Amino acid sequence: MKKLVKTNNQTYTQEEFQSALTVVIGNRILKPKVTANSYCIMIEYNVKNGRKLGRLRQVISKMNIQNFNGTMETYLYHVRE
Repeated sequence: MKKLVKTNNQTYTQEEFQSALTVVIGNRILKPKVTANSYCIMIEYNVKNGRKLGRLRQVISKMNIQNFNGTMETYLYHVRE
């Protein structure tokens, strides 16, 4: 388990981010690939559209998460939107 970020005296792991950001669309389950460096967390979904494979990426600053006054679930809800 790779520790990604610490907020509100709680440390969140890569698996927790992947689980929280898993999306179900129709009969497909999209689980993101979550990677991190010392400054940011990158969330990447591989989405198949017909024959083409596309990627949806979002980069989140670790500083934003650490300074967010709320829970990880609330923050990730905003990321999904």
